[in-house]
Amino acid sequence: MKKLSVFMVMISLSITSLAYDKRVLIYDKPPRLEIIFKEPFEVMAIYCENGKTITVTSFLENQVNGTLEEIEHYLKRVDSDLGSAKYIIHNHLTPRRWSLTDRKFYRKLRKEGFKGRFILYFPWCRSLKYIEKLKSTVRVNSKSTDDDPTRH
Repeated sequence: MKKLSVFMVMISLSITSLAYDKRVLIYDKPPRLEIIFKEPFEVMAIYCENGKTITVTSFLENQVNGTLEEIEHYLKRVDSDLGSAKYIIHNHLTPRRWSLTDRKFYRKLRKEGFKGRFILYFPWCRSLKYIEKLKSTVRVNSKSTDDDPTRH
């Protein structure tokens, strides 16, 4: 009977882990947006003041599935925190605006100390849309070598 219980727990854990499959990559130098957002699913990139960049994806077309707690954990891995994150960028594969989930997540990030820019990237036209009202849509310059992803 005891062996059966352990087996059931193992099956339950493996099914749960498949439901939340993620890929997290950490870069020492900020990669170009075209490198990060070339996949056919949503990706979130977090650019830190210390030069590190973290990318997160759940391999889904319409969501990243990254929680605030996960982002804070990934930032700690690169000796950073929400207050020192310069940019959080994610892509939308279809032409649409900020989703309600995006707006809620942005408010939650701000409440927890994020002071950087929250940006939406559209890979098919290589443009950026800022959630703040300061700028609307900006074309991306592919020749820049600065660590500012909005210039890549």
